[in-house]
Amino acid sequence: IGEKITKAFFFNCDNSLLRYNFYREATIILSNFKSRLKITIILNLIPAICIGLGLLLVLLLTNGDIIRFIPIFISIITLSCFLSIHYLFLYYITQPYTSQLTIKSPIYKIASCIVYIAAYTCLQVNTQSIWFTIAVILVTIIYALIALALVYKLAPKNFKLK
Repeated sequence: IGEKITKAFFFNCDNSLLRYNFYREATIILSNFKSRLKITIILNLIPAICIGLGLLLVLLLTNGDIIRFIPIFISIITLSCFLSIHYLFLYYITQPYTSQLTIKSPIYKIASCIVYIAAYTCLQVNTQSIWFTIAVILVTIIYALIALALVYKLAPKNFKLK
């Protein structure tokens, strides 16, 4: 959802409005970022909660350990929020799109590739699931906090038509 919604934000709104000075003011940019982040998180939470509830249902039907499920549910929610923040972060920092919706920014492509490589690498990790789950939760929270801080610091300077 994250990448598609940022394309929609650009094509349907920012592509036209970034030509005006008022729309490039820091307060407007950050206000738009906050509202878009809320929308994206809500849209990403819908399938995440469905996945979590589906897993809970399977656990209930199989008499599984629900207490051990709690970190997994939290990781599903945090990863959902991570994907919301990640694409908006890249969008507001690099503003990668041209008016034809092609991606122009090499930083955007590299950062997206790194995230996919990291996700694939996580499939190869052999460890106890609880420690891996806790590590995933911590890394996603740290990344989200750093990304949010960088957006608030850099977006007013970088978010413009290129």
